[in-house]
Amino acid sequence: GTPCTDVVYKAVIGHGEVYEANSVPINGENYYAAYLPMKNGDEVVGMVFCGAPQADVTAYITSKAAAMLSVIIVTIVSIVVVSLSVYSLSKGIKAAEKAVLGLAGGNLAIEIDEKSKKRGDELGDMVRGVSDLKDKLADVVTKIHNVSADLFSAGNKVNSMALEINSSSEEISNAVNDIATGASSQAEEIES
Repeated sequence: GTPCTDVVYKAVIGHGEVYEANSVPINGENYYAAYLPMKNGDEVVGMVFCGAPQADVTAYITSKAAAMLSVIIVTIVSIVVVSLSVYSLSKGIKAAEKAVLGLAGGNLAIEIDEKSKKRGDELGDMVRGVSDLKDKLADVVTKIHNVSADLFSAGNKVNSMALEINSSSEEISNAVNDIATGASSQAEEIES
């Protein structure tokens, strides 16, 4: 029910072409529009209009662009958060791996990252467990070392006592030989 421009009329009715434009003035407002010829056989008998006000289309595109931008920002923030979480987990796993491999290699002086021990997740539990294991193994090794030092000291004392007993037994043996020789001499003297 609205008039069209002469350019649209000539293109659609006169030539039977589809007319599309981004800025068609209708009742004082610009439209995105398309005019299609209506045909009866080969004869153009009218035209059909399809369009929307530019302001509505622009507002729709702007709202969709804003929604897409919001999704992109949320996606980027999510990627950053996930990347930081993965980096943190990777760092914690590497610290736990270093500690376990050090313990497996017999290194009880391995340093365990304090930040990893303070984590509140399962990885922190694992690192604290490895740290406790290291401390307990170090305690066991220290006790074994102390006991072996005590055993070595006791062994030295036993060896020293054995040497003294050996020396004393030699002296006793010499004294017994002297007594036997003396008794033999006395017996000969008495007999004489």
